[in-house]
Amino acid sequence: MRNPADTSVKNYFGGDAFEPMNAERWTAQSSRHCPPYLNSAQVYGHPEYPDLIDFSRIDHWRYEDDDPPVVTVDFSGSKNEDGAYTDSVSITITAQDPDGVKAVLYKLDDGEWTAYSSAINVNTVGVHDLFVDAEDNKGNKIKIRQYRFKVVAS
Repeated sequence: MRNPADTSVKNYFGGDAFEPMNAERWTAQSSRHCPPYLNSAQVYGHPEYPDLIDFSRIDHWRYEDDDPPVVTVDFSGSKNEDGAYTDSVSITITAQDPDGVKAVLYKLDDGEWTAYSSAINVNTVGVHDLFVDAEDNKGNKIKIRQYRFKVVAS
């Protein structure tokens, strides 16, 4: 699929000249009289294509999605002057993607990978490592992220 940000592609919407392609414009595909490298919105009304009137479907021009989900990890709890959490910490993970999120996984220290479903509460004293992984419905994955934090007794 051609990149809609490529301004070397031109549209004809009447007048004397072709205009640069605008990725936000609605485009229509024609089932006939349309060269394979152009869509009907690019040539509709152009003198070279006077018979272009059969619009069989209308689609919005879409970018190819190769972006992973946007993941946010929030830690909440009381901290001491050294930045360590006192007694416990609650961790929430959110993931968003226009195509939907297929999975959000986490692993605490040397534990098993677990599907995230609700806040993670850690009250074991010590230094901990949280690993987070996520994938969208198109198979795009984030790079596994590691978060190190410390819990101390009050």
